[in-house]
Amino acid sequence: MACSIRRARHDDGTVLQAIASEAYTPYIAVMGQVPAPMLADFETHISNDIVFVSEIGGEVCGYAVVLFSESSYWLDNVAVLPGRQGVGMGRALIEAVEAWVAERTDRYQLYTNIMMVRNIEMYLYLGFVETGRRVVDGYDRVYFEKRL
Repeated sequence: MACSIRRARHDDGTVLQAIASEAYTPYIAVMGQVPAPMLADFETHISNDIVFVSEIGGEVCGYAVVLFSESSYWLDNVAVLPGRQGVGMGRALIEAVEAWVAERTDRYQLYTNIMMVRNIEMYLYLGFVETGRRVVDGYDRVYFEKRL
């Protein structure tokens, strides 16, 4: 069954929080702390930022949050339910983000935790270029940029 992508609605906040919790909980043991996306305020993101959700058969299975900060667009967070990972839903969300961002600029950025090795590999595969590493708010982050 194919997934569809749409903009988040105000009533999606609770399900997005649940997806973040399910998708990022396995990283707690690896990182030794709660991943930042699990602490996100999704109602605020939906009100103030751009949030895409992916659905299959009416079930919200993933999301991507885009924000504008420091003169740049950022893919702040992308997550897919563990049972729906590996079928292209994350890629579809990133493609939706890139289509939206491409109408506004020629590049965007993101970061991920240094312990999220699969994410780092995926971002490199998708054409992102590493731009730096630093610790911010107690999180050891790898920064990337992608030119569109």
